[in-house]
Amino acid sequence: MFADAGDASDVWTPVDSLNRTDAQVSLYFFTPNSVAYLEPVLDPFFLANGTFNYTIASSPFGDRVLFSPNHDVSVMGCADDWQFCNPSTNDCTKRGSLIQNTATGIGLNSKQVLTAKRIGIAFAQSATFSSVTGLNSAALAATDKVFDSVSGGLPDNQWQQETKLWFETSLAKIQQYIVDYPANKLADLTPGFTFTSFALDHQCSSQIVQTTGAYQNFSFLGISIILVICPIIIMTSFSLETFVQRVFPNRKPEGSKRHKTTAYIAHGILQLTRMALEGAGYDGFAKDMNEVPVTTGGNTQFEAPMEDGEAVCFRPPGYTALPMSHSEERPILRSPLLHNGANDNQDSRAWEYAAASNV
Repeated sequence: MFADAGDASDVWTPVDSLNRTDAQVSLYFFTPNSVAYLEPVLDPFFLANGTFNYTIASSPFGDRVLFSPNHDVSVMGCADDWQFCNPSTNDCTKRGSLIQNTATGIGLNSKQVLTAKRIGIAFAQSATFSSVTGLNSAALAATDKVFDSVSGGLPDNQWQQETKLWFETSLAKIQQYIVDYPANKLADLTPGFTFTSFALDHQCSSQIVQTTGAYQNFSFLGISIILVICPIIIMTSFSLETFVQRVFPNRKPEGSKRHKTTAYIAHGILQLTRMALEGAGYDGFAKDMNEVPVTTGGNTQFEAPMEDGEAVCFRPPGYTALPMSHSEERPILRSPLLHNGANDNQDSRAWEYAAASNV
């Protein structure tokens, strides 16, 4: 049962020793029924100090002494009070019940007053009494230690752990109410409350809430770049060579500047590998303008050169490494041209340069 200070409609009026004029007072009755404890319990709410005990002879662990509660009914009283503060001026209302606390007189603007009213509604639905009744049989953490009407021992401050559970539940409910407001779920949680204020409707659409659940924040600009810019870059990379040949027809295989296209292809990693293989004595590659060299005899296996059981680089027959100061004397690997063996001087120079710079 509970009673709000300042609420004349309450059906229960606490006695003078319990009555608070600045809080919501609630009482909680605990009846242990037939539960007994394996150890003495000195917590005042679950008191079983050994005044009443009995022995079980048929226990799987032998004779066990069980301690019965001292009282058939234990009572705990709680007082909830609230206070609103203005973070800009540090002015606060007096601590009291929600009926007494209207968040006025502390310099709040109209939007802040409406926000305080929303928080007040969340407070009203999240008071200790509401949390305990909502938890039902799970309202007592001590029940986790009960099996077949027998409980283990309880710490001396078990009642504080129980009230901590109730308070944490109240805080969680307050957060739920605040988050559920822009989700239009508040009417389901607080039946009977209706909001017709334009400012409250505006808050419904403007409130920003952090969430780690089914909704995730993302950058619209980043998504746009991925979905629009990246495909453009990929398509450009695929079509750039064809585009250049269309714009500059003299770079086609039959054009006057085809050596530039040949040099571009020759510097590819696959064509450089082909040159190394041909320089090492492996032949049989098709002479074409593809960036990927192929052999004319189908599947061809190339054995890696080995010296003393270790793989070494491909070297042409009779090759001798020279110091860098004599690099101009290094032999040039001449490779057949890509386009049908044509003997164009510019193409030959391009291939000779490509081969010599990558031997």
